[in-house]
Amino acid sequence: MQGKKDAPDLEEAKPIPRKSSKEASESSPLLSVRAMADNWTGMKYPWAIKKDPPIIAYDPEQLTNWRAVISLNGTIFLQPAVMLIIVSQFTVAMLVALLMGYFLKNPAAYDAKVMDNLVKTIAVSIAFLLGMFLQSCIARWWDTIKSLETLFGTIKRLSMTAINLELPSAMRMLLVMRCVLSTRCLQVELAENHLVLSGQLDHEGLRKHWAAHFDDWEREGRISRADAQVLLRVPPQQRSFFAWSLVSQELIQLRPTLTSADGKSDVMAYDRLCDLVQSGVASVSNVRTAAAFQMPYIYVHMLAFMIHLVNMLTAIGTGVRIGLLIATARVANNYSNLDTNSIGASLVFLFVQAFIYQAFLTIGAALSFPVTGSAYRIPLLAMVDSLEHQVKLMNTLADDTGKAEKDIDMSKYACDDDEEFFD
Repeated sequence: MQGKKDAPDLEEAKPIPRKSSKEASESSPLLSVRAMADNWTGMKYPWAIKKDPPIIAYDPEQLTNWRAVISLNGTIFLQPAVMLIIVSQFTVAMLVALLMGYFLKNPAAYDAKVMDNLVKTIAVSIAFLLGMFLQSCIARWWDTIKSLETLFGTIKRLSMTAINLELPSAMRMLLVMRCVLSTRCLQVELAENHLVLSGQLDHEGLRKHWAAHFDDWEREGRISRADAQVLLRVPPQQRSFFAWSLVSQELIQLRPTLTSADGKSDVMAYDRLCDLVQSGVASVSNVRTAAAFQMPYIYVHMLAFMIHLVNMLTAIGTGVRIGLLIATARVANNYSNLDTNSIGASLVFLFVQAFIYQAFLTIGAALSFPVTGSAYRIPLLAMVDSLEHQVKLMNTLADDTGKAEKDIDMSKYACDDDEEFFD
């Protein structure tokens, strides 16, 4: 679509310097700024990396065979944070092993089991904390999905109710345009909020992004100039709410035209429309609430600290164990008796433990903010585009009812072959 490529996508922004006086808090991201920004695209910064969209629809039966072992696309195996930790673990372990293996003079005086006992003690607490963390993150993700489902369903019901009341076509299209506008503002607000919390967007950048988006939406016929001027006067993080105020204003102007068969005012129809507007406002509030309140920072920080501590201790312990084996063979001047089985088992244990802990931490962090996460994200913008197409098609079908085939504009029914529908 012309003009769409010129608009900034708020799922990417150039990082700005942060003041050293700012300390971590509950608003701090769970993963690094770069890890979260890697998948944001749209604005042309040289360090931005475009990621494939997350896998939403899949066949669970395909994961019941051995193909699941070699699958990489959309899996945790391709997450940079997980791979970086594993590489760091092996690097530390090999460095410790080489230092001890070639500089230790009396390997029999050292015992590697002390580090193992310490790791086992901390691992018990990590299993408990990590289980609670993942359970909460999955519940948070599902709440966000249900809130979006309710919001989109409300907009479709409002559109169908307007069709059933035989409202004029122009009035129906204006209602659905403003409803969809609310969801577009919501997507921008969530992305911007994430960028602001992570220190990648300042207030001046916020203003420029909104102005660019309004210009782009106006070129594409998704917002009128009057509506844009109204929304630009309200706080940026509340525009998804005030878009529904524009819907309410249209209903107020529509009220005198709602009459029953006997010519009296149709109060029930107006109340029904008002109820749907209130449901839409409540759904927007639910989505914003689910995205705004994260897990307590003190809890997540303690969990992340313990995981990284155990990973580091495991790497050092593995290095000590391998180093003692090498040192023993070196002192005896008999490398043929080097216990390679123990070395291999130690490296496998190091890989498995580091991968499991870091993988679950990364998954939980992604699900805790499912709209703009790096490991996983809800394709909200694609869902909004699909919603817009659906409600427009609903109104087009209503307008073409009773027309002859030759009088119908088939271009209004055109859609992309790869277009996705999420309900």
